[in-house]
Amino acid sequence: MSIKNKTLLEFAMTQNPVGTNQLNHKAIARKWVESFETLEARMMPEITAFLSDDFELICPGDSDVIPFAGIWKGAAGHQQWLDLFFGFFNRTKAKKVTYTSSDHTVVARWQERVTLQGTECDPVKINLYFHFYHGKLARIFDDYDTKTGTASITRLLEPSLNPD
Repeated sequence: MSIKNKTLLEFAMTQNPVGTNQLNHKAIARKWVESFETLEARMMPEITAFLSDDFELICPGDSDVIPFAGIWKGAAGHQQWLDLFFGFFNRTKAKKVTYTSSDHTVVARWQERVTLQGTECDPVKINLYFHFYHGKLARIFDDYDTKTGTASITRLLEPSLNPD
């Protein structure tokens, strides 16, 4: 069957999962991003089959300010991260996501726009690094602008110092 008769994801699943098959990895990363965009915290059924047994999601930041910062292990940890992220922010779909890839890594980049308690935060640059091992998604490193993100959240959550 040719690629024209399969979805991109079906085609990717039939490819050699080990080695430099960038299409497979890029298709899985794209599936993750598309599921994140459309299903939000309900995305796990769409991606769990692609996760390695020792999967981890790394989200830097101060967990006292950013409740979803930390290292989240396995599918259950990934779901916890999603619940915290989408429980904290309302987001606007990314308008333009770009993908680059190398042997075992795919990077998805976009500008994240979110609101917190009804107030729009400053846009934050997102670089998600998807790392693959033996054809499975082993790690996601969420390399975002922590300085801008933390400053926006802190500004919105701190009580006003100006009297009314």
